[in-house]
Amino acid sequence: MNFDFNNTLGVGLRVFALFIPIIVIYTSILTVASKKLNFLQKLGIIIVKVIAGIGLLFFLTNYVFVN
Repeated sequence: MNFDFNNTLGVGLRVFALFIPIIVIYTSILTVASKKLNFLQKLGIIIVKVIAGIGLLFFLTNYVFVN
């Protein structure tokens, strides 16, 4: 079994880079949710950001692993 350390490290760094936007989006969700909004506004903002985060994640996954 051929084990290429550089390739494995590169994939690990790519996966780590994918988690950075997730962390940023999650903290922005917490920041927005902490402001005084009513429940439906909080829920709507969180749903929009989660959908945007999932879309961004799929885009970055395709971009990173194809190139």
